[in-house]
Amino acid sequence: MRHLPERWCNCSSKTRWLTWCAVLLLVYGAGEGVVRRDTPPAHEPPALRALWRKALSLSPPDNEPAVEQMQAFSPVDFQTPGSTLLRWLPDDSGGELALDVEWRAVPDIFIALPRRGMAVRAFRLAPEHGRLQLTLRLESLDHG
Repeated sequence: MRHLPERWCNCSSKTRWLTWCAVLLLVYGAGEGVVRRDTPPAHEPPALRALWRKALSLSPPDNEPAVEQMQAFSPVDFQTPGSTLLRWLPDDSGGELALDVEWRAVPDIFIALPRRGMAVRAFRLAPEHGRLQLTLRLESLDHG
């Protein structure tokens, strides 16, 4: 392995140039298989091309994020069959939300918070009285 740089330097400039061209062609050829196609190829049957166009029309463009309907935050919204509101302590940038939860309700809570304009800065999940107590330190997405 030690002799490889010496061999490279001893090669003629023509050999080095041809080697670089070969490497670039290999990289380009390998990249062609990875690149995502945005249009159906012309050699596919018309029925398959129609399905391809239909599938492409269902997905949002890459440069535009999917817009979700933002809902207003209310701690009462987290009073569900799987969770019970224990306390809400608001402050300038968000607040602290404490819930008595069942395990199955925890992921839904974390999914619902960003939809309501709130980010979780910290959380604590601990067993208490046979259930889980989830304490969330929230921050409004507007306040950064």
